[in-house]
Amino acid sequence: GPSAGVAIALALISLLTKRPAHRNVSITGEMTLTGQVLPIGGVREKLLAGVRTGCVKAILPAQNEEDVSVLKDDVTGHLEIIYIDSLDEAIPHLLV
Repeated sequence: GPSAGVAIALALISLLTKRPAHRNVSITGEMTLTGQVLPIGGVREKLLAGVRTGCVKAILPAQNEEDVSVLKDDVTGHLEIIYIDSLDEAIPHLLV
């Protein structure tokens, strides 16, 4: 779906630059053609899925920061959460 835009773009960047992605980082976000990251829905569910699969870091759209602030620590306490406004900001957090 549209929430995978940033993940798909980073997968292509990883492929083209031959830089592997960290396996314990989850990422989500809708993206425009100019690389701006837009907010997504289902933040709680996406963070829980990341925790269940062993992620230690989650990269989310900056516009979803308020959605995360209302979640309980059992959802967010196991993750370092990074907020991004553009695709460029995600690259150093995801690619080796």
